[in-house]
Amino acid sequence: MMKSAFVFSLLVSAATAGAAGTTAPVAPKLAPADVVTRLFAEACLGNLGKNDAASAWAKKNRLQPVEGDFSKVVLDGEAGEVWGVGGEFLLVLRGQYQCAAWARTADAKQVEKNLTQLVKGTAKPGLVVKQILDKSADKDGSKYHQLGFSVAKEGASSGFVVLATTSSSPKAEAQARLSVSPAKF
Repeated sequence: MMKSAFVFSLLVSAATAGAAGTTAPVAPKLAPADVVTRLFAEACLGNLGKNDAASAWAKKNRLQPVEGDFSKVVLDGEAGEVWGVGGEFLLVLRGQYQCAAWARTADAKQVEKNLTQLVKGTAKPGLVVKQILDKSADKDGSKYHQLGFSVAKEGASSGFVVLATTSSSPKAEAQARLSVSPAKF
């Protein structure tokens, strides 16, 4: 997993060029599915279970703090922080341990493919990755799909759950939400 703040800044700049009158460095434009996956990988998985470190990462990478009513709605009454990237992406830190990356618009199938590759790529001797969820649901007139994985040391009774909640509906409040949180199995 790459931990370069410069590369992440370059990727976000390329993906959001023109959104706020900014000029992107010379780099290929990334699809929103790839940007949200990279944000999730670097901020959440790169600081797994340590939201104070994810918050420091957000500051270091110049994400914008989101405050006020919008932040309260996103956090759903829980303590935490919300950081914005280019008006299209959010980094959501709930409590001390739950971390998520959201994309307003993103190709749902590509987000799920990216997450599956990312999570399954972590499997190694002694670390067990299992798909634990694959279901669809309707909410507020939009269809959503959830794909989830457990990640734990072999024989452990706790670990992490990695979850993708996606939608292809233009009415969805966020078409992609990738999250990781500690869990007992």
